[in-house]
Amino acid sequence: MSFEQTLLVFLTFVAIVFSIDFYLVKVLKIKRTKKKTFDKGREKLFIVSEVSLMIGFTIGIFVIAAIFPLSTGVASLPLLLFLALLFLIRGIEEFIYNKEAKGYYHDWIGSFCFVCTFTFLFFAR
Repeated sequence: MSFEQTLLVFLTFVAIVFSIDFYLVKVLKIKRTKKKTFDKGREKLFIVSEVSLMIGFTIGIFVIAAIFPLSTGVASLPLLLFLALLFLIRGIEEFIYNKEAKGYYHDWIGSFCFVCTFTFLFFAR
């Protein structure tokens, strides 16, 4: 795949994601929830899972950098997986504890976007 084709596919994907996000916010009136790792009122299980992901991400970066020192494509693998899992876990938390607000749609779409980005970067040749 040439650079122009790759750029076109990526820009199309970004346009679709922003269109879906616009539709959720403006048409369906589903607000995005701002959640931090150590916010008050969060369940301990989700805090522990996010901190574990952060530790795994940090270790993963150093391990990947040691194995593949000059490969930027492989070096981005831990970041994409970290963000996909982080958004998925936050979406699950929203779904369990705040189902009425439907903010989990934003988190799950974000997770899906990172999985698609990972798939596109590593398997589209």
